[in-house]
Amino acid sequence: MQGGFLFLSAREDEDTMTRPIIATALALCFLLSTHSFSQTSNATLGGIVSDTTNALIPGVTITASNTQTGIVTTVVSNESGAYQFVSDTGVQ
Repeated sequence: MQGGFLFLSAREDEDTMTRPIIATALALCFLLSTHSFSQTSNATLGGIVSDTTNALIPGVTITASNTQTGIVTTVVSNESGAYQFVSDTGVQ
């Protein structure tokens, strides 16, 4: 009977030592997974509009279509011929 008591006591000591390790591992998994999800929504698509002589063309309308969602987004190139679509407009 006494041997069983010592065995249970030793097992309890092992459990109290592994609980903080398991809790720390779970906390790290949670924190790292939320960080990786936050990186998925930051994307841009952009470029510069120019003609065959490489002259920049302002005021050009550019349209992007997301074939998965059906969202169509339109932007206009700026005075330097540059344009940019951002991820919150539906372009992925």
